[in-house]
Amino acid sequence: MIALRRSGDRQHVVRRDRQLWQTFPAEGFGALELLDEKRLAPRATATTSRRAGDQVFTWVIEGAIAQAGMTIGAGEFQCMTAGPQRLPGDTNPSRTRWAHYLQLSLRPSMAPRVLGCEQRRYSAAQRHGVLCVVASPDRHAGSLLLHQDAVIYSVVLTRGQHPVHELLPGRAAWLHLVCGEATLGDLVLQAGDGVGLTGERVVSVTASEPAELLLIDLGPACGPAEREAPQ
Repeated sequence: MIALRRSGDRQHVVRRDRQLWQTFPAEGFGALELLDEKRLAPRATATTSRRAGDQVFTWVIEGAIAQAGMTIGAGEFQCMTAGPQRLPGDTNPSRTRWAHYLQLSLRPSMAPRVLGCEQRRYSAAQRHGVLCVVASPDRHAGSLLLHQDAVIYSVVLTRGQHPVHELLPGRAAWLHLVCGEATLGDLVLQAGDGVGLTGERVVSVTASEPAELLLIDLGPACGPAEREAPQ
């Protein structure tokens, strides 16, 4: 089954100093509880609510974000496991540039829980044309650590490139197009579109123009909560 969530179907919140697009304003998709795209004005701060044990994955696309005493620059990925206290919000430290970033939140599933934060830069060259593992439960290829039966991939594509990802039996996936245009079967995807896949054997996407995307492979214990969306 394929569940499509168009960019325009996301909940869009606009403030003077920030913008927020929520792919899952309520139900989530299995262990993937949140997938938010954010733009933050210079010197602005955005509050976030994170439950104890939740793992938050942040990817800064443009600009920089200061978070819990650490600065995440453009092209950097961060995994943070929330403790019992509410974490401080995200702040744009720049005086002149807006920040653009994505945040995912994964429901806790694996014990023991280890509170902490780590980040790593993955260049466009490392992610060009291949599904690069940026976070995983076994630190595959030096990736960031996830306390969840999930693997996060990032890929940068030029026109015509066609990555294929096999889904093992019982696993699901969420595909999010960050920028550009791509096709998934008969679906034409634009920036901000997302697709949930369950009961499929492969995720096969082709770039219609230069594009960038995230793919989250979710384990069988993370069965999707998303209902099939209209196309």
